[in-house]
Amino acid sequence: MIKRASLIVLLFFVAFANQASAESDWDQVGVSVTKEWNIQFNTVILQDSINENNIYVTDSNGNKLSSIRLRSSLKSVTVKNLNPYKEKQTYFLHITTDVKSISEKSIANNVKMKFVTAEQSSSDSSQEEDTTLNDILSEYEKKFSDLQSDAENRFNQLVKDAKTELANGGALDELMTKYSQKATELEASTDASFNAIYEDLVNELVENGYSSSEAEPFKEEYEAEKNEMKGSVSL
Repeated sequence: MIKRASLIVLLFFVAFANQASAESDWDQVGVSVTKEWNIQFNTVILQDSINENNIYVTDSNGNKLSSIRLRSSLKSVTVKNLNPYKEKQTYFLHITTDVKSISEKSIANNVKMKFVTAEQSSSDSSQEEDTTLNDILSEYEKKFSDLQSDAENRFNQLVKDAKTELANGGALDELMTKYSQKATELEASTDASFNAIYEDLVNELVENGYSSSEAEPFKEEYEAEKNEMKGSVSL
């Protein structure tokens, strides 16, 4: 089984500073060669800013590892090496200032975290197990739940703002046009996030020998909940 990183890298997007900041005192030793790094954010991240140019791993010679893959959700990114790291070697996890929040605020400084892999004993190798279907589905259920919660909060805020403007004398026709556009933009943004998570789920299922159809109930539930939310609006 892939060993999840116990270290969580925290990047704090500071609203009053109008940009994000980061701390980087996280050097690690004795890291598993199958380690996955989990980067947690305290705000929703801009999905377009999460790519192999902005978050990556290099070896001790500065060479970027081409086998690194990223999986992102609303507030987190998992950094996975498709191949095990070499034993007793030094690597660096990089997070650049091109990583942004959904409001397009960047982190203040580049992050560079050093980690040194452990020597893998024969007992460690013999204890490796395949990732179970329940492991995968449980992980992504949490991601989809977080996405739903964020979308509902943002949608409810739009409705609240529209009702407030209407109560303050705003013209109904103008408000309908204004907030319909905002709702459309929110839907597009949420759909993009859902599709990115869904694609990662399908890929992970296939990589571990499971059918991609195991992901379909998540899509069906997402569409049903989205339609229910649309039907609940009234001014």
